[in-house]
Amino acid sequence: MRYLAVLLATAAACTSTVTPPSPPDPPTTCDAQPAEASALRLLTRAEYDRTVEDLLGDTTRPARAFPREPKAFGFENNAAIHVTTAEAVEAYNTAAEAVAARAVKDHKALLVTCASGEDDKACGARFVGTFGARAFRRPLSTAERASLQTVFDAVYAAEGFDAALEAVTTTLLQSPQFLYVVQPGTAGTGPLPKSLELDGYELASRLSYFLWGTMPDDALLTAAGAHKLDTADGLEAEARRLLASPKAQAGVDEFVRQWLDLDAFDALTKAPASYPDFAQPEWNARWKQSLGLFARDTLLNDGTLHGLLTRPVVFADATLAKAYGLRGHTGSDQFEALATDPAQRAGLLTQPALLARLAGPDQSSPVRRGLFVLGQLMCQPLAPPPATFNIVPPKVDQTSTTRDRFAQHSARAECHSCHQIIDPAGFGFEHFDGAGAWRDVDNGHPVDATGSIVSALRDAQLQGDFTSVPELAEKLARSPQVMNCLATTAFRYGLGRVESPQDLCALESIESTFQSSGGRWNELLVAIVRSDGFRLRKVPEVSP
Repeated sequence: MRYLAVLLATAAACTSTVTPPSPPDPPTTCDAQPAEASALRLLTRAEYDRTVEDLLGDTTRPARAFPREPKAFGFENNAAIHVTTAEAVEAYNTAAEAVAARAVKDHKALLVTCASGEDDKACGARFVGTFGARAFRRPLSTAERASLQTVFDAVYAAEGFDAALEAVTTTLLQSPQFLYVVQPGTAGTGPLPKSLELDGYELASRLSYFLWGTMPDDALLTAAGAHKLDTADGLEAEARRLLASPKAQAGVDEFVRQWLDLDAFDALTKAPASYPDFAQPEWNARWKQSLGLFARDTLLNDGTLHGLLTRPVVFADATLAKAYGLRGHTGSDQFEALATDPAQRAGLLTQPALLARLAGPDQSSPVRRGLFVLGQLMCQPLAPPPATFNIVPPKVDQTSTTRDRFAQHSARAECHSCHQIIDPAGFGFEHFDGAGAWRDVDNGHPVDATGSIVSALRDAQLQGDFTSVPELAEKLARSPQVMNCLATTAFRYGLGRVESPQDLCALESIESTFQSSGGRWNELLVAIVRSDGFRLRKVPEVSP
């Protein structure tokens, strides 16, 4: 039976009860209740920026001016809540006009190159068809082509050729066909209730935005036109080609940025009195790059969950290496992969940057670190704190350890039931201070870094004590519950929605494939691509 995770409590959740919802009853057979088809969704800001760069050579990142996407389970691409607003429409219009003007001025050859002897009208008609197809990521319909040609002809008659190019480009960049990852299905009624099969071009877009974070390349569109994506095997073949491309790096970077909340480093602060060596603003960018490089390099090269959680490497420039006592750096400003002592630092959970983020400005935080393990890696649900509860971490006391202060904090009756689960997981990180540096002494007292996983919903072997974070990481890396958690997380990201009870069978199949592969990242992505939920979409509901 698959447990559908709920949003975790805030960083220091307290409540009087722990009452996770009951898991849904599994379907009688998977054939009787297949996976739910996905809905349409807008491009995210990151996807928009990469798309206009690939389409028009525009590297100005215009989507930075768009409204921020609301997040669901940490991801920005949730189709149910990332929707158009009046503010967004205005921002799309402003960006389209600016991008189109720059394209005609600086990258006209990416729009069209008129053939020798070809007059403006013939060249313009060819531009409408070829560039329009690139922008829409599929061939234009007769009606679309006629509409765009009307725009070109009207502006050409009044203002000339370049102005007509700019007007059509502006129109394309504001069209739903450009702004949405997948348009209405056209290949016929799908096998699921109220579902449509996606045609090859729509699958090409869904695939490229999942694995590359940008529009399809010419080879993928050619495969779509040749109906090579119409079967799960054909779609898998193209998925593996995309994963082998250098452009897969951007896709991994985008997943990692959202999953590990790398943007949180933009506002991270450390108190100068507590961490004078790490209080300078430039540390935020250094930490962010270090953590992103570790996750990217591990997923692309080692390619396994085990490597992600246990690899004894930290990416560091000379400053970071010196601050954390890492040996082997050449002394340049470049980030280099440095081997660590695996008894102290091994894998994601011991990355200095992550430990610094999962801490307070003036102290370490067993709560934030415990919640990360339970939430991000185990998908372990906890009831949220009461809405009226004022969450305040214990004050720093130079005469006691962080562990002692948080133990007193969680002894409160209204906090105990949650913190008896959260804190033991977080206490195991106490060899790392609030900046992620190793310590053996905390305020003059020897560090007690024993920890425990008190409860694991789907893997009893996870439960029990551990004496170091590398020991915990090894247990997590081999845990079916952790593998299933990452599978669910990647599923949500790839489909742009949260799983439903109808997805139970598909998720179980994806999890089984992931586990059978030994936790290989690419095999997880391919399993998601082959699922019904990826290959279908819902029929739009029409209001009466």
